[in-house]
Order: sequence, then structure tokens, then C-alpha cells
Amino acid sequence: MGWSAEEKEYGKFIKQTTAIKNLYLVGQWVFPGFGVEGVMASGFYLAKEILKGDGIDLKKEFTDHFKNGIK
Repeated sequence: MGWSAEEKEYGKFIKQTTAIKNLYLVGQWVFPGFGVEGVMASGFYLAKEILKGDGIDLKKEFTDHFKNGIK
């Protein structure tokens, strides 16, 4: 479950990037951390950064997809 989620502990997260090429981290202890929502956000933010490196704007793709309706 990670370390204590007390107010004084908030903000102590492991970075998503590592010194090993193409090895990334997501989860409870990784930014933004804490709970199911934090874990999901951790994966989303990392995917967004990885895709950005490939010239893909995840937010734009996601917004355009739902603006035009699900097909």
C-alpha cells in the first residue's frame, strides 16, 4: 500500500523515469501516488510523456476522439 498517507508524508514520490533506458515506473509510490486514482493518473501521465516524445498529443487525441463521437 505504500508509506503512510499522512499530510506530512504527502509529496514523497518515486520518479517515473529511471536510469535504465526504457524502464519506467507507475503505481502507488510513484507520482502522483496514493490510491486507485493516483495509480491510474500515474499511468496516464507517463503514457502522455512517452507519446509526447513520439510526437503524439494524448490529450488532443483523447479530446478529438470523444468530440467526434465513439465510432
